[in-house]
Amino acid sequence: MMQAQSMSLKVQEKLVTRLFLSTKLKQDLKILSYNAYDLSKVIQEFAQENPFVELKSSSKELQNLDWIEDNGNENLIDHLLSQVRVSVWSSKDKRVVKFLIYQLGEDGYLRTSLESLKNKASFSLQELKTGRDKLQKLDPIGIGAKDLNECLLLQARDKQDFNNIAISLLEKHELEVLADPSKWATLPYEHEKIITALKAIQTLNPTPASEYELGEPTQYLIPDLKFYFEDGRLMISSARSNLPEMIFDDEKFVDLQKDSEIKDKDYFIKQKKNFTDLHYAIQ
Repeated sequence: MMQAQSMSLKVQEKLVTRLFLSTKLKQDLKILSYNAYDLSKVIQEFAQENPFVELKSSSKELQNLDWIEDNGNENLIDHLLSQVRVSVWSSKDKRVVKFLIYQLGEDGYLRTSLESLKNKASFSLQELKTGRDKLQKLDPIGIGAKDLNECLLLQARDKQDFNNIAISLLEKHELEVLADPSKWATLPYEHEKIITALKAIQTLNPTPASEYELGEPTQYLIPDLKFYFEDGRLMISSARSNLPEMIFDDEKFVDLQKDSEIKDKDYFIKQKKNFTDLHYAIQ
């Protein structure tokens, strides 16, 4: 019989050095990595999400910038994106509409089918349909149409007291028939009313994007630091001094907190903590 090996338990001390980053420290490091432009966007997005935060624009002007003077027409993509930014749509809807904007042709039409676009993006077909409907409500009206008939129909529906027969003809896709007087007999309207409807349609713009340039939005370079001489000394100033100032509305916070349910208290505490953390991280 084999002799059983003796087993013993021993206590050993081992020194291990590990670095743990708190959530606040991670946020501080992330804020530190942003340039002035990105940090400004973070502040603006935070103010939109936090109902108790207001932004106060800096009275200082950005200096040391070579402003680009645009002598041509306004960029169509810039024009559309600016409307998306100020909209009250959800973040998801904004992403979908922005995606569709970059799919527009030079004439401003969205000729590619949504089924084909679905394979190019991580959006569902229904999300693309919703995004297209929102895109078609932007200025200029008619943008995002799949063809000429839809482009004119969007404009006709948008105008007050527009000719009803003209709208009906566009809804029935009778534009080709309307363009050929020899086929007017197939339409259930009197000759004079058809002429009136045709004149109304001729007031619409078949190419609403023609007044704009189609291209990539203009990119401006905003320096984080400005170097200049003052009294013979090299001076450095930061562009972060031009960031919008975040202000927490304590009065609104207290009033709403009083009227809220007990279960909502955590929400108010979280909103104020988020503001405090971001505010100190930026300082």
